[in-house]
Amino acid sequence: MRVKRIKGKPVPGFLPKIRKPSQEEILEMLKNQNEVIRQRGIYFLRRKPSQAKALEMLKNPDEVIRQRGIYFLGMMKSAKAFAVDPLIKLLRTDPEGYIRWCAADALGKIGDKRAIKPVIEALSDPYWVVRAHAAEALGKLDAKEAIPELTILVNDARWPVQEAAANALGDLRAKEAVPTLQKFASRAKGLFVYPPVEDAAKRALKKILGTRK
Repeated sequence: MRVKRIKGKPVPGFLPKIRKPSQEEILEMLKNQNEVIRQRGIYFLRRKPSQAKALEMLKNPDEVIRQRGIYFLGMMKSAKAFAVDPLIKLLRTDPEGYIRWCAADALGKIGDKRAIKPVIEALSDPYWVVRAHAAEALGKLDAKEAIPELTILVNDARWPVQEAAANALGDLRAKEAVPTLQKFASRAKGLFVYPPVEDAAKRALKKILGTRK
């Protein structure tokens, strides 16, 4: 709500207008030891930062700030030139699973082939959400060399990972994975299949074979 002023004084009953801080001020807020001030800085991160500032955010000890940096980098058209290596490092080394899956997702969006090997490695991450996002990213990266690992991943203990792997195999038109996908699409005897996984396997087979199997 804007403030009405009479001779420079706010009219009672109206809220004062809050000035948005600059990018430099936001970064200073993010570094502040006071949790309240840091949270205000996170709130103002809705505005897209520069490349250098987004990269600086990846090094912040606060995982929320690192995630926002990853998000912004994933949206930048020029990210291939400067963001792939820092994102790969986060995917391989960050202690927070939340950050690792965000990094995998961003690498899939950026589409640089240098990311394929580390994203394949992420298919064995202990956190299932990372495995699921890594599978999705490999589909976007057109990583046909990942087909053997993705075929194995359809048997993961977590059904969202199975679904993501099946979707990726469909995107990659992986004919080698047809027998495995058919088992899940037809609910092979003795195999428990969650409905989303069954649907994903059917969609994948349709992409690979051009049928409605």
